[in-house]
Amino acid sequence: MKFKTKPFKHQLEEFNAHKLDVDRALLWEQGTGKTKVILDTVAWLYLNNEVDGLLIVAPNGVHQNWLQDQFPQHYPLPEYTAILWESQRASGKGFQIKLRQMMEDPKGLAVFAINYEAFITEKGQKAVEKFLTMRTVMMVCDESHKIKAMSAIRTKRIIQLGRYAKYRRILTGTVIGNSAFDLYSQFLFLGEHILGYKSEYAFKHRFGVFVKTFMQGRYFNQLVKYRNLDHLKKLMAPYSSRITKVEVLDLPDKLYTKRYFYMTSEQQKLYTQLKEEFMIEVKKGEILTAPLAITRMLRLQQIISNFVPTGDNELSPVGTTNPRLECLMDAIDSSQGKIIIWARFVEDIRQINKRLTLDKIEFVEYYGDIGSKERISALNKFSTNIKTRIFLANPACAGEGLNLQSASTVIYYSNSFKLIERLQSEDRAHRIGQTKNVTYIDIICPKTIDEHIVKALIEKKNVASLVNGDNLAEWI
Repeated sequence: MKFKTKPFKHQLEEFNAHKLDVDRALLWEQGTGKTKVILDTVAWLYLNNEVDGLLIVAPNGVHQNWLQDQFPQHYPLPEYTAILWESQRASGKGFQIKLRQMMEDPKGLAVFAINYEAFITEKGQKAVEKFLTMRTVMMVCDESHKIKAMSAIRTKRIIQLGRYAKYRRILTGTVIGNSAFDLYSQFLFLGEHILGYKSEYAFKHRFGVFVKTFMQGRYFNQLVKYRNLDHLKKLMAPYSSRITKVEVLDLPDKLYTKRYFYMTSEQQKLYTQLKEEFMIEVKKGEILTAPLAITRMLRLQQIISNFVPTGDNELSPVGTTNPRLECLMDAIDSSQGKIIIWARFVEDIRQINKRLTLDKIEFVEYYGDIGSKERISALNKFSTNIKTRIFLANPACAGEGLNLQSASTVIYYSNSFKLIERLQSEDRAHRIGQTKNVTYIDIICPKTIDEHIVKALIEKKNVASLVNGDNLAEWI
């Protein structure tokens, strides 16, 4: 089989040695190329009549990344039939027809990408069960640390449905989140035979020491320490591979990826309404200067970030939930080490601040409202305090001159239109003293202005200079 993109050494070794393994865990850090290995593997299995379907289970938005970015870039075969689960459209007649066609009569490999949240719903569960029983499937749980809680409905259903798959894979760089016990459910999805424990209770008491503790009127077993972890590693070793970015010497210095989310119905309604108003202006031939066109785009950006200006310098949330913020938290959860988060709007920073504080994630801020002494303190704390994980900043303020190479993950929560701010902010982590490859994550709402902005910036184009009143329709 001819690869579409040339594999790195560690990818080729994994493919050659383990493409026929029934159960396999790729415990590779973000940015080391887990997805490509899966796509090459499933293509080979398809050509050799081992499978005719691929089920991708991933966090919301990440499942879209597989179909929109990874398949076109890496899948080596010319044909495949793919469908993306979208909860808002799952009940629609058109979606159900496409889903049935993909299952019954696909051209090439049948590919079904679904998010973890869908397993809580009966529709999602039934759709997956039907796919697994109609096709011969490789089932992949991407960012499998999302199924670490054995008591969760989605974890139970995913483990149960995994029995229908001919091949199973788990992918995660976050091998252990808060506890070594997080491994149990992930490897149980692959197969009970790997770790050899029928219950989570038995697993925990084999690898942990507990004492009975009385607190707040009740007794419970409190973990004192872990034990026998070398034995646990031996059990996992034949079925898993661990790769870190430091180990992979032939990776590019900069690694770019995207995470997708969808607006709420309130956001979508407001976004569509505002977009239509702007299009009417264009069609009427009204004169729009470049600054005015930029302002129109900025308003659309703000809606996607879940706020709108209401006059007198006041801002109002569009709805009670913020999908962009949830997407950010998923990205943080899936990343290791220190992280830089760039946000265009001060309101973005305020919303992120509130959420990080709620989730008890230590961070520092660096933007226009922060005084000079506080900025110096923030830089020092981020660089020297191992517990301070997040540097939350505005690229217009902190994008130039700062040394932030203690971070190897950079997340663009929202982008400005200025190429210089993007380039300079990228270089805060990618500079002399950086010993790791740097991963850049753009958070994007599909089929919106987000996609146009990120595409232009990555192609080293200055959005602000490209937009004028005449071509506004092309951007929105």
